[in-house]
Amino acid sequence: LVEILHSLSFTLDDEMHSFNKNGDSENGYSLMMWKTSGDERIPDVVGRFLIKNDKVEIDENKIPWSNRTVPVSRCSEPCRPGTEKSISNISCCYSCTDCSEGYYSNETDQLACKKCPEGYSSLPGWTECQKLKIWYLEWSAGYPIVVMIGTVIGVLLLVFSFTVYILHRENPIIKDTLVISCLMKFGLMVSFGGVILFLGDPNEPICRAQQTMYGLGFTLCVSCILVMAVHTFIEIMSSDPVKQRRLRKFNRPFVIIGLLTLTQALICIFWMVFDPVGVVEAPSQTQPLTLNRLCTQGSTYYGFGAMHVYIALLAVLCFLLAFKGRSTETEPIIFSMLIHLFAWFCFIPVYITQDELRSIVQISAIMVSNYGVIFCHFSPKWFKILSEKTETEKAVKTPVGPRTDDRDSGMGCTVRSSSVRSVPQSRFSIAESEMSNWDINSLEFSE
Repeated sequence: LVEILHSLSFTLDDEMHSFNKNGDSENGYSLMMWKTSGDERIPDVVGRFLIKNDKVEIDENKIPWSNRTVPVSRCSEPCRPGTEKSISNISCCYSCTDCSEGYYSNETDQLACKKCPEGYSSLPGWTECQKLKIWYLEWSAGYPIVVMIGTVIGVLLLVFSFTVYILHRENPIIKDTLVISCLMKFGLMVSFGGVILFLGDPNEPICRAQQTMYGLGFTLCVSCILVMAVHTFIEIMSSDPVKQRRLRKFNRPFVIIGLLTLTQALICIFWMVFDPVGVVEAPSQTQPLTLNRLCTQGSTYYGFGAMHVYIALLAVLCFLLAFKGRSTETEPIIFSMLIHLFAWFCFIPVYITQDELRSIVQISAIMVSNYGVIFCHFSPKWFKILSEKTETEKAVKTPVGPRTDDRDSGMGCTVRSSSVRSVPQSRFSIAESEMSNWDINSLEFSE
């Protein structure tokens, strides 16, 4: 009988009724309400559940609510925009949770928050997305302006140093190391140029150039310092002629400088070929709705580490050789290398832990290293050269007494101040045998 009923269809109240294979009505169901009438309860149709339209129709006028107030038939409050439903074990109950960062909802009782489109983001609980800001070291920001001023001052100091060295190239203080000192200045110039490339909107070629310029420039500078340290170390071995003669075979300044700089160049080439640098945009940890556009140092950091470790090894070698032969000539080497090593030892922990500060910290370490070389190697020599020049000029302008009397011999000697002048001993040395070459006409004798 049930199977026969499943296949039946009939018309009732001008409406066709039929059943599906499970025996359920395909038209819908009537909502019945039992109303009290005296001692009896009479059913009354107050609405319909329309299966085809998936709707419930209720005639509220047929329902006698107590106090004429429609009760709320829900166990949860509506979820406001900016939140989403979190369904509990009871299907009709839920809790509201804020949308997470990068998601939003702009409707009430939204089942799930929507993800912000690319280039946009939101904070937790937001109803809309905002366009992300891009952060990098802009030219007009405070720190880049300080860096540019520091770089310009450093370059001007190098130009001034080069000018002083060229004008006083015959001075014994710099005569023997003139060419090597100029190579050091050139290396520092290249290093300062790499600092400027850290500023502005980065791209892949600039990221490659900034690391390569610093690596090659400062390696050239440290190689020159190492040559001077080796020369000083060999001079210390003068007490042992055999060792000194053997060590002099290795005293080839320009060969050493060329090989050491070439090694760094090969390290940079292998780095850029096998683990190239790039540009990445990472969410800022300190500024909301901001992406940090930064240069990466490759996927493994092997090339970046090799470049800096190589420079550090050269600096340590310079320090050890200079410390072995401690003297006034090696003090600049010792202090400049200590400054460089200290700056980079402070730089490494911050570089590893703070992604956003990597560029700033690396710039600061480069600037400290460059200025350490300038003030330890070049400034003392400027001071000595210019001090000697000032003393010489003062001595030349100082007049000699107009008359000298020799009472024992009964003779007087008058010296013209314009003919014979005081000459510093550091500039000239006149032997007693050369006194006869003086211009005898410049002296007037009187009995």
